[in-house]
Amino acid sequence: MNTRHDKPKLSPNRHESHRAEIAEQADHVYHEAKKLGEQIYDEGKHRFDELHENVKGHTDKIAHKVHESPLSSLLMAAGIGFILARLFRR
Repeated sequence: MNTRHDKPKLSPNRHESHRAEIAEQADHVYHEAKKLGEQIYDEGKHRFDELHENVKGHTDKIAHKVHESPLSSLLMAAGIGFILARLFRR
């Protein structure tokens, strides 16, 4: 008796055919996901390298300004520290 809850019976050849098709699709999905992951990694690395260069450039500029006028830089840092301390105390 065949009810709607019974699993359809597949012939062994057809069963193997479905298994091979599913394996092929899974392999395709795996390779596509791997390719996408590599693209995302490369883009992230590229953006990180750009950010690193940008930060390095700004750090070099700040170091140069501090070297040019250390007293002004010290007073500015102290003022910023004082303001931040007042803001975070509340």
